[in-house]
Amino acid sequence: MYLKIKEEALRYRIIQIGLLLFFLLSGLPEAFTKDVKGPAQNRQVQWQYFDKITLQSLKEDPDLIYTQQDRNFYEMVRDFFRRLWQWLAEKINQLFNVNIQGTDVTIFAYVIASLVLIVGIYFLLKMSGFSLFFTNKKAGSTYIVGQENIHEINFEKEIAAFLRKQNFRMAIRHMYLWALKKMDDQGSIKWEPFKTEQHYRQEIADEQLKQTYGQMAYIFDFVWYGNFEADAAMADRMQRLLSQIERKEVAVEN
Repeated sequence: MYLKIKEEALRYRIIQIGLLLFFLLSGLPEAFTKDVKGPAQNRQVQWQYFDKITLQSLKEDPDLIYTQQDRNFYEMVRDFFRRLWQWLAEKINQLFNVNIQGTDVTIFAYVIASLVLIVGIYFLLKMSGFSLFFTNKKAGSTYIVGQENIHEINFEKEIAAFLRKQNFRMAIRHMYLWALKKMDDQGSIKWEPFKTEQHYRQEIADEQLKQTYGQMAYIFDFVWYGNFEADAAMADRMQRLLSQIERKEVAVEN
């Protein structure tokens, strides 16, 4: 449940970034084409007139009275970013000693804004340690990574039971958690619920141990978050990697 809440919060942040960029970009066309004169229009202008009664009723309609105080929040924000983009357009021309206008500059600004959005989403995912595109959809999965206290699990018993049932997915998961416990016992990492793989990588000082853990984490992510089918070969590979961490644990104790 906690993990789902954090994922929803992450998606909400991404939506916020998208809305911010919408406001930023909403003034782009006007900002970069402010002083651009298009080709002359040869169409004949058709004048339209209101009768006095209609004109007076329009003047008295409160919905049509636009003042600085009555403008809504969206309009004020949009105007602010329109002025910001106008200022930015002038600075770009001054900085690069160019006089580009119109479509070229608009496209450039859209590209920059898109890169900002991509980088922002990347760092949100990186800090949160969640996958936005791969979610656990397997029916009957009641475990969530990080919810258990690894010091309270009988890993030998649980893993043996899952292997007997050929539930390789859960077996691999418990091998990964057991590896975290062993490294925590060694002092190589400081285990905490919901801590990410990246955090543990940064804590591991021994390069060989870091490489072994990285391989285990890769298999675990591949099976658990990628929803790929686990098999006996993957479980066997995880057991061999776990044995390497066990040998490291014995060496530390000696």
